[in-house]
Amino acid sequence: MIRGMAESMLVVEVEEAEPLVRHWRRKYDPNAALGLPAHVTALYPFRAPELLGERDLGGLARLAAQTDRFQFALSAIDEQPGAISLRPVPDNHFRMLAARLSEAFPDRPPPEGLGDAQPTLVVARLAKPDDQARVRQALAVGIEGSLPVACVATALALYVSDRVGMWSCIGRFPFR
Repeated sequence: MIRGMAESMLVVEVEEAEPLVRHWRRKYDPNAALGLPAHVTALYPFRAPELLGERDLGGLARLAAQTDRFQFALSAIDEQPGAISLRPVPDNHFRMLAARLSEAFPDRPPPEGLGDAQPTLVVARLAKPDDQARVRQALAVGIEGSLPVACVATALALYVSDRVGMWSCIGRFPFR
């Protein structure tokens, strides 16, 4: 996120992961300090907060009410350049949710090339490859033995950032 720009995102919060990843996220994921809990992103960016209206909120509520709660497990540590994550399995519900959001809000498709991205719960964001290798090794020791973590997706959450970059939840839309 670019500081100074207010924005919003849609996520599935993963409360079951917090005890396992809280320490690591506070240390290695700047978004944790900015107010974002452990989550899997459903759609980012969504809308500028000042453009969010009743039509958007109603659409999110309807979409969530038509989406069944679903179970998944955080089963393995996953790496991408600059990030270390936990992978949800199965991930098809997250992919379907992202597709349904893109259909419901056609002006907000996933960013170019991210439509088929692996859904993940980011634990660490690292700029240097050496740091990534070191943190990956520490995570293997610190959390791999606690995987899988059984989880239930119960709602879609709408987070907005302020102009300093702090995130806050302004709505949760329960799944059926």
